[in-house]
Amino acid sequence: MQPVHLKVDVDRTGRPRGATAEARVARSAAHLWKVIEDVDRYPERVPMIHRVRLDGDRATVDLKFKVSLISVGFRFVVDVKSEPEKWLELSWVDGEPRDI
Repeated sequence: MQPVHLKVDVDRTGRPRGATAEARVARSAAHLWKVIEDVDRYPERVPMIHRVRLDGDRATVDLKFKVSLISVGFRFVVDVKSEPEKWLELSWVDGEPRDI
């Protein structure tokens, strides 16, 4: 597995304000972009993601995880900006976790 380079930007109080991750992957940009765009399959690929719904340039993400014997869930909404096959940016709009 290739290393992932992760950079977390923090504000003056030390709270995370954004993050950038990059890695080399032995696939074409077109192939990777198809995986990124396939939000219906995110629950199969990303732990805790229960569902992702796209409405234009806005996405609603439902998360679900187990704590002891109960299941806990929460939802957040993000604006989605991208340059296909180049970059993807998610900006928090509403919900929990806040300020992502």
